[in-house]
Amino acid sequence: MKKNWIWMLISVGIAALTIWALTSGNDNFSFLDFIRTIRNAFPVWIFLGFACMLGFIFFEGRAIVEILKGFGFEPNVLQGCFYSSADTFFSAITPSATGGQPACGLFMMRDGHSGAVITFTLILNLMMYTGSIVTVGLLSFIIKPSVLGYFTVFSRVLIIVGFLVMIGLLFIYLLLLRKGSVIRRIGYAAIGLLHRIKLVKDPDKYRDRLAHTVSEYQECSWKMRGQWKMLAKAFGFNLLQRLSHVTVTLMAFLATGGALRDSLKIWVTQVYVTLGSTYIPIPGAMGISDLLLLDGFGDMMSESAAANLELLSRSMSFYVCVFVCGIT
Repeated sequence: MKKNWIWMLISVGIAALTIWALTSGNDNFSFLDFIRTIRNAFPVWIFLGFACMLGFIFFEGRAIVEILKGFGFEPNVLQGCFYSSADTFFSAITPSATGGQPACGLFMMRDGHSGAVITFTLILNLMMYTGSIVTVGLLSFIIKPSVLGYFTVFSRVLIIVGFLVMIGLLFIYLLLLRKGSVIRRIGYAAIGLLHRIKLVKDPDKYRDRLAHTVSEYQECSWKMRGQWKMLAKAFGFNLLQRLSHVTVTLMAFLATGGALRDSLKIWVTQVYVTLGSTYIPIPGAMGISDLLLLDGFGDMMSESAAANLELLSRSMSFYVCVFVCGIT
């Protein structure tokens, strides 16, 4: 808990520094103007923006619930929201998002799920999550490739590299799901390394445990084969989660008086920002997301309007989201 509190404070500090850097570096930005923008915003669009933010939490939980149902369990929607909230909150406050899935797994373990089921469920859901980002990114490249021109060369490189990394990760997750032997070899190598640096005293004991878990894991994998309906639902909910997250920015844009005719450009801009920042370890991704958003908006509106929109959309889609997940 001490480490979690420390990293949470560090994350809050980085968020505050990021906001300060973005606002102080913009001569046209004014907090009074930002407050005025919020006061004059259309309440309906703000409400829909918060609804999309909650959808980000809800749909991930529904995806996990659908996968667990494939194993014969009957978790409820509230449990799914707990799992999703734990994943989101601890991913946000730990380096490289390392705490998200273990925290999610802890809640699942308390509900009586085995280690093999938890591992398989989380990897499958992560694969679906990555697949949904690739799908939305590919769709954006097809329907609005011109939006890439609004970004600088450096930002474009981040976006394209991010897209390729997501495709690579998708193949890795697929390999892990289909080849339990890969997990065993990686695990044995990790145990051997920990033994050499004297962090593990009895490597054989841990290898036996790993072999047993991998055996259960492969049984889970076999049980999932042929369950196309469950897989389709899990992917569908992950896709809805990704769409919910991206649409928050669009709602913020419309709330601040943005024109409907520019909606697609704003939406695709946020997709490209997601591609360019998702693969970067947290907390560094927080600053990259902010910078990419400002970069993408720069040619569409004034600097002050871009800063106001960026701060409002990020507040709803990330800062408030993490706060809600922490409370949950």
